[in-house]
Amino acid sequence: MRFLQASWGLMLGAATALSNPTVAAEPLIGTWQAESGRKVTIARCGDAYCVTVVSGKYSGRHIGRFTGSDGRYTGEIITPKNNRSYAGSAEQNGTSLRVQGCALKVLCKSETWTKR
Repeated sequence: MRFLQASWGLMLGAATALSNPTVAAEPLIGTWQAESGRKVTIARCGDAYCVTVVSGKYSGRHIGRFTGSDGRYTGEIITPKNNRSYAGSAEQNGTSLRVQGCALKVLCKSETWTKR
């Protein structure tokens, strides 16, 4: 009986996800792994996408907010170590996300995150 209840719950959840066009239309949403090994989640927050660390020393810390679509996003990125905010951008290509933060638009650092 418990197996049937668990199976029913899984089927219902899958049916809901598949019938929701927002889930399929937003490949940015999900868990990503940074080059450092730290994992972050990107989730909808109002009309933007919020980035939150979910592993390691800074777990639970909000580190970014982006707006955009079609694989190109702009906003801000926050360094968790010193809590400094930078102009940010992100460009998604399949399961890769190139994230860049810039100070004064000339001093930039970027890294690639991989979708997990």
